[in-house]
Amino acid sequence: MTLLFCTGCTSVPNIFDLSPKEKTNHVDINPLIPKENIITRTNPKKYTGELIEKVTDAELTITQADDFILLASGVIESAVAYDPRLIPVTTEEPNTLKYSFKARYEVSKKNENSTITTAITLGTKKLENIDKILIESKNTIFELKL
Repeated sequence: MTLLFCTGCTSVPNIFDLSPKEKTNHVDINPLIPKENIITRTNPKKYTGELIEKVTDAELTITQADDFILLASGVIESAVAYDPRLIPVTTEEPNTLKYSFKARYEVSKKNENSTITTAITLGTKKLENIDKILIESKNTIFELKL
């Protein structure tokens, strides 16, 4: 059995040809961790939807978690719509929430109207002192009184 002893070694061997007094710029960056994710995105893509033709119905229902769901339906003409959204809009009217009902469109060869529906969740704090909810479309503004 052979034992190797290192006596008198005062410093760690320098395998990168740097003197012990030189410091490297060591930054702990893991290349596997993305710099941005869907939550911390610094430059989110802007929603490119357009207003639907007409809002036909809206209702507000309560959930078991004491939140509310605002469900809105509308009509689109001569197009295929997808990714519908209710976009918050500022309003000067007191005690009022206002949303724009938008969707993305693809032109359709069919000449028929179709219905599109979307929903959002509203908390109880958001609905405090609210008397009505307005949902705008190209042709009308739908009013839902609470």
